Amino acid sequence: MQSTIPLLPLTLAATAAITSRRFVTLAGAIATAITTPFGVARSDAANGDQFTADVFGVATLETGGVVAVGNKIGSDATGRAVAVTPGVVKTAVIAGGAAGNHTVSGLAATDTLLSVTRFDVVAITPDAGVLHQAVIAGGAAGNHTVSGILETDALVSVINFDKAPDAGILYQKVIAGGAAGNHTVSGILTTDALVSVLQYDKAPDAGILHQKVIAGGAAGNHTVSGILTTDTLVSVLHYNISADEGGVKVDAVADLTAEFTISASDTIANAGQTNTSSDTLLVTYRRPSTLGTQVQAVADLTAEFTISAADTIENAGHTSTASDTLLVTYRRPSTLGTQVQAVTDLTTEFTISAADTIENGGHTSTASDTLLVTYRRPSSGSNQVQAVSDLTSEFTISAAATIENGGHTNTIGDTLLVTWQENKPVGGIALSAAGSSGQFVQVLLLPQI
Repeated sequence: MQSTIPLLPLTLAATAAITSRRFVTLAGAIATAITTPFGVARSDAANGDQFTADVFGVATLETGGVVAVGNKIGSDATGRAVAVTPGVVKTAVIAGGAAGNHTVSGLAATDTLLSVTRFDVVAITPDAGVLHQAVIAGGAAGNHTVSGILETDALVSVINFDKAPDAGILYQKVIAGGAAGNHTVSGILTTDALVSVLQYDKAPDAGILHQKVIAGGAAGNHTVSGILTTDTLVSVLHYNISADEGGVKVDAVADLTAEFTISASDTIANAGQTNTSSDTLLVTYRRPSTLGTQVQAVADLTAEFTISAADTIENAGHTSTASDTLLVTYRRPSTLGTQVQAVTDLTTEFTISAADTIENGGHTSTASDTLLVTYRRPSSGSNQVQAVSDLTSEFTISAAATIENGGHTNTIGDTLLVTWQENKPVGGIALSAAGSSGQFVQVLLLPQI
């Protein structure tokens, strides 16, 4: 089994059978492909049992497929680690219908609906045209080449896809702190951009306090059920009690801690000291923790650090982080080129000015962007797009493969273009690789905030 670095273990109650080394939810169930992983189960657990889940740090997970180092990791249907690609934009053309539910194959209930465009189709004789689409490079306001478009065609829409360079891929590494100076971060490059360095200040766990109320007695041994000789006596408070109308009252409270010791299991003693007969003692003791060290504070040290060489960050003359843990986040320049940042309808700006040409002189510059041009050519068919309207605000994703606009526009006989973004919940980043399902990989768990 590969090593783990648990930074935040939590105890959960199982609401279903739990398998160790798999993603679980906050509700205490095995995660699925559409639920956000909350942590990783350390052990098997039956329904109703308590189990420990690591929710932050480096954990070992069973794989559900091939995993490469640096992959974003989510859950499959059984909680196993699989590589996921969040944020993919998809489209589907569907038939319109009465206001209510509309089926969109491949849509998940957790996805994000981006747009619903209605193509208002009416039957005429003869059909006024067949729709064509062309993807072209944007440019300065003016003429744009659309190969094959004719002056006799009708321009239906011009959609601008505003693109910008991809921001790159984020990586995170958990490393041991040390004296101010060089720190090793395996895999970091001088061409990467340092995003953040967080210091997790750790200290030994103080243990768990217990308290017991017992009857006082003559100086000597007093029974405290459950106390062990390995526990630490914190305090013994003497409550001097006397009779009062309707019951008893506390006349005074005295601290007798200095008189007492833990003399044996279930026993404290104050031989030769105060007689507390007829009174009450409040005994407080601490049991040593089995959790080792715990995070006491988190500090952002980003401003202190730079990438000084491959595999190295440096903070000479700044904070010493000896005995602590550092979470280093850095960005690697993307090889994906540009990505779509926004979609804008520029139809009203454009006209067909000549064969192979549309024109928007004096309007929006689309340099570095992409244009999706839709136009209609006369044909002998029986239907024609009369208008294009944006119905996005009417629709919501009501269930898997379903969008809904109850009480809104009736689109019977029309066509809907549905665009959505897949939401693949990410639980962490792979720190090791696996060639198939059923193997084990190290994963840096990402806090689910």
